[in-house]
Amino acid sequence: MQLKNKYYKYFQEMSGIIGISEIDLAEKIGNLHVGDKFETQTHTIRVKKISESNGQVLYHVCLYDGTGKLIRNDPIFLSQPKRQKHM
Repeated sequence: MQLKNKYYKYFQEMSGIIGISEIDLAEKIGNLHVGDKFETQTHTIRVKKISESNGQVLYHVCLYDGTGKLIRNDPIFLSQPKRQKHM
């Protein structure tokens, strides 16, 4: 699996853990800046870094549970990466 597809898979897994649709979660994270956080009743997402990779915005985020324990620390894409043709 290519790295860019893995980054999108991490986003899908976070969406499942939190219990929020991918569309809603992408909108929430897309509006955050470095250092900002998004809280639900049971989880918190904090943006550590924002960079660019393969023409897409790559978010480095941490996912914490309600007690503040780190669950995930992953780079994610908020949308499916575009397919590229190799010649």
